[in-house]
Amino acid sequence: MRPVVDFHCHSTASDGTLSPLEVYQRACGNGAQRLALTDHDTVAGCRQLSAALASGSIERGAELVSGVEFSCLWGKRSIHVVGLGFDIDHPEIEKGVAQQTDVRQQRALTIDKRMQKLGFSGCLEGAKAIAGDSQIGRPHFAQFMLDQGYVTSTKQAFDRYLGSGKPGDVKSGWPALETVVGWIVDAGGVAVVAHPERYKLTRTKLSQLLDCFTAAGGRGIEMAGRSQHINTRRTIEELCAKYDLLASVGSDFHNPEYRWNDLAVVPTVGEGLTPIWQHVKAMS
Repeated sequence: MRPVVDFHCHSTASDGTLSPLEVYQRACGNGAQRLALTDHDTVAGCRQLSAALASGSIERGAELVSGVEFSCLWGKRSIHVVGLGFDIDHPEIEKGVAQQTDVRQQRALTIDKRMQKLGFSGCLEGAKAIAGDSQIGRPHFAQFMLDQGYVTSTKQAFDRYLGSGKPGDVKSGWPALETVVGWIVDAGGVAVVAHPERYKLTRTKLSQLLDCFTAAGGRGIEMAGRSQHINTRRTIEELCAKYDLLASVGSDFHNPEYRWNDLAVVPTVGEGLTPIWQHVKAMS
């Protein structure tokens, strides 16, 4: 029987609403046997959770796998790459996190300037206050805009101002796909294309992405969930087999209110595909 794994989820270290410890406990409660906390451009939550397990301050349940989700560019398109099973203290990971933090700070300044031009004041300071020690991102801007009454929901903030193609969608500054894959691989990890169905790529374009990804040393791809059209799921499974990639699964959990993305509720791995959990080790 295959283990219950969740190799893509988020905590308050980035844009999730539960602390790393709360994420772990909820995942265990939902039956997870292996978990990777993959916060955006940071390993702070993973480090905190590892320390808590090592000290015995929380009960050990699921095996913890190191994780991160890096933003990058493939051409002009924003792509997310999940890293799994790497050394969180490796210099390449530390360098990558530091670089991404700088990019996020500069990106936040640009978003703020664009929001000011639209008549929304105080967005940067408000987003920083909400983010606290977390990596600042568009969800923090969305929450501030909701709190100020600029929008009626965070969804509306993204639909009108922050989402793909909107003024707050700032792509400049992210490193190249090859750079991000290199950070992960050099640190002993496995690089995975995150949620490939979200990029709205044709099969030909997705194949071109995977050509570049595998040439850089990438080895995995996330499976699409049952909410996706069957043709989308089949395409990803077929390309996973064609490129001899490892099949990864994750909930992309952010918030317990989003029941359709709850922890340990993940896609299945198709017959004949190699599950990624056979190739990544848990943290000691």
